Amino acid sequence: MLFTKKYYTEQEARSFVAGCEKDFDARVDNAVSVILDKRKRFICLCGPSCAGKTTTAKRIVDKLSEKNIKAHLISLDDFFFDMDYLVNLAQSKGGALDMDSADAMDLDAFSVCLKEIVERSQTRIPEFDFNTHARSGFVDFACAEKDVIIFEGIQAIYPEITSLVAPHGMTSIFVCPDQPIAVDEQVFEPNIFRFYRRIVRDSQYRSADAKRTLEVWRGVRNNEDAHIFPYREQCDVLVDSTMHYDIHLLTPYLRQLLPEVEEGNRYYLRALDILNRISGIEPIPTDYLSEDSLYHEFIKF
Repeated sequence: MLFTKKYYTEQEARSFVAGCEKDFDARVDNAVSVILDKRKRFICLCGPSCAGKTTTAKRIVDKLSEKNIKAHLISLDDFFFDMDYLVNLAQSKGGALDMDSADAMDLDAFSVCLKEIVERSQTRIPEFDFNTHARSGFVDFACAEKDVIIFEGIQAIYPEITSLVAPHGMTSIFVCPDQPIAVDEQVFEPNIFRFYRRIVRDSQYRSADAKRTLEVWRGVRNNEDAHIFPYREQCDVLVDSTMHYDIHLLTPYLRQLLPEVEEGNRYYLRALDILNRISGIEPIPTDYLSEDSLYHEFIKF
């Protein structure tokens, strides 16, 4: 467990943040060492919601570049079906909207892209717009035959994906916060502060208010327990994306967003509980973060 204080002086906060960033960088270095040892062309980088997958993948790309290895990042989010299609699919099945299982992905499009990368080193990759919740077009993709390709997303180690990628040589990486954070008497488990990250991320980047995130979170967690965490131990390396300053960074945004959940809403008490838990915690400003901080995934700064 990681122990932090409710309040840090400016000098303490800067030192605290710098230490957290350094620790995370060392964890990414370890993942890169595994990649170099295994020497596989394709990397499937997975993790649950708001684990920090994209930043971790970008760091890996940069670190491989420093070793004269060209790497390309492909987000599996771009292979989502349009929201309208998924809504209609859910209604036809009489179930809830599914944006997390393999059924939400255009696996045929992914299979074609992978095949063309293997055979021709070029393809056209779809682009998904999370503001319109629909495919916005395609982008041309080209690489050299020996370049490393990183597939990043919550579905990256689903059997539906790995069965396609593994025959061509695959290293698997699981990214997830792995340590509870204690702020004085309050203990925040990894799944809890991932939830807080998502409330902020959805507001800042996906045009979703706190009520929407509260509404979908149980389904997100159910899918993670059923389809993501069971494959964790099968991965070649785990990158712990806990940032000891998590709660301090998220606190001011949560205080702004959660009061939008009005009394009478079914999630009002949940929102109130979060606000009570972070009561008295002094924020640490984003000014102290590095330019390539993990928190660019969750907060615009």
